[in-house]
Amino acid sequence: MQVCRIAGLNEHEGQAALDEVLQRHLCYAIGDLYAFTHDKLREAVYAEIAAAERRALHSRALEVLRSESVPAGLLAYHAQKAGVYEQAFHQYVAAGDEALRLFALRDASAYYESARQLLTEKQLPMVLPDTALAAIEHLYIQSGHVCELTNERERAVAIYQAMLAREPSSTATKCIALNLLALVKPYTSEDEDTTLLEQGLARDKQEDERGATAETAWQLAQLSVQRFDGTRALPQSERALQLAREQGVPELVARSLFTVAGAKMLANEWRDAERCAEEARTLYEGQQDRLMEACCLVQVAQAKMNAGYPRDSIIATRAAYGVFTEPGHDWGRVYAAHHLVAALVDVGMYEEALTLAQEALALARSSNTRTLLYLGLSALARVQWALLDAAAAYSLHREILSVFGSYIPSCIEGAVAAALCADCAIVGEWPEAQSYAVQALVHRSDSTLLYSGLTRWYESEILVRTGYSERVVADLERFGRLVEQSRRYRIPYWRAQAALALWRDDVEGAQHFLQEAALLAEEIGLPGEQWLIEVARGDIYRTQGNKAEAQSTLARAEEIARELANGIEDQQVRAKFLAQVQRMVAYTG
Repeated sequence: MQVCRIAGLNEHEGQAALDEVLQRHLCYAIGDLYAFTHDKLREAVYAEIAAAERRALHSRALEVLRSESVPAGLLAYHAQKAGVYEQAFHQYVAAGDEALRLFALRDASAYYESARQLLTEKQLPMVLPDTALAAIEHLYIQSGHVCELTNERERAVAIYQAMLAREPSSTATKCIALNLLALVKPYTSEDEDTTLLEQGLARDKQEDERGATAETAWQLAQLSVQRFDGTRALPQSERALQLAREQGVPELVARSLFTVAGAKMLANEWRDAERCAEEARTLYEGQQDRLMEACCLVQVAQAKMNAGYPRDSIIATRAAYGVFTEPGHDWGRVYAAHHLVAALVDVGMYEEALTLAQEALALARSSNTRTLLYLGLSALARVQWALLDAAAAYSLHREILSVFGSYIPSCIEGAVAAALCADCAIVGEWPEAQSYAVQALVHRSDSTLLYSGLTRWYESEILVRTGYSERVVADLERFGRLVEQSRRYRIPYWRAQAALALWRDDVEGAQHFLQEAALLAEEIGLPGEQWLIEVARGDIYRTQGNKAEAQSTLARAEEIARELANGIEDQQVRAKFLAQVQRMVAYTG
């Protein structure tokens, strides 16, 4: 019996003592657990125990519980009360890591704060030299990252500054702190940010000469991926993987492969991304880490989507989503749902996509975390746009901007601006659409990771007609290079080229590009793209006065759209969708 071992009594003595306090109603039993009947009573008993005896009790509790499957936070509490501060530090960090993996950000922040308080109050690196500098570095990085996720930028800056100022400290630690500050600090001038970044890069080079640890390299690479910093993420993650393989730790190799896959996706290297994600998934499967295996499956699903295999993407994401439906993994459900919705919309499964997106957004709202809110809001907006409810999509996209405020990452700002441009264009709000098109161009990202660019033709059409033709030409050349490995993104690329050809009065060229897009959409199996492409082709015929071809093409578009509507069970949603379809395909020439 645990309580006897902690009290230092044999089972007979312990049972007799328990019976007495239970009879006096000082404690009550809940299964195998015992608790005081009132908090004041517990506090009084605890206060009467001599300090030395209290430490001894906590020390025995720590020893007993360490052999059980108990949360790290409970072990940290007993270690701290027992005066075993170094153990308490490591347990608080472990508890924070556990909470962060479950996206329990408030709990993670509290555990990390307790660990940092121990560092300051007990001066652990000086008093207990066995406290590894790498563990302290890990604590500051994770603690700052949680603050970024909860939009506490000033607190993140303070943590990274404390990390930079801490002594003793390694060159690697100072290097990481400088890089983190350069990327997150919002209140410095541009020159100050540049100075911080240059210092960080200089220390990066110095650290290369001294030989960085694989763990340090991975932490820096993972943070670059999380910030969508593709320029830094790819070399950093490949370096981390190389060091991890040399070190020969399977878990670190798997983690590094997962980060390399993320960096490859930022660089639009989808074949390599899928290969790395699959290798990481296999390693995690061997380690029986189902959560990370599921995360790797989502990466595989993203690669499948870009390669033009949406149904394979659905299979992979469904498997991941099934893991995340277990209690405590709401963050994973939102993460997987965001990508599953994208694939479901592509293949025309609007009813399931709508239900899933609504559930994901409800979970995201309950978490009140901006990253999850972005995933939930953008997923539902994607469905609403496919259903031609531009007003609903517009409202959701505007909410994303309010969630991030002035700290929105440039790539997300560009993706949202592009989506708002399409929302406005489809209902004929051209001045506002033009404003968003310019914003999207200014904040253009080199990555399709966030499904940005799937409506690129709206921006291209608006921009060429408002004096941005040269920039549109250059933008599309760049876009074409970026999507070389993505059959899915060749469709919006061809459509944007068609818009450019029409501006040049090259009607034949425009029809050619649209035909290429239509054939590819049919080959991949994207009915939502097919019918909209046919509408665009019909509009060209209508403008030319070719009544027969216009009517035939628009009739084909309506037929595909009605097949999509047949899969929508909600009668109100279906009726609204069909009304918009009828408006778009009606021939008036």
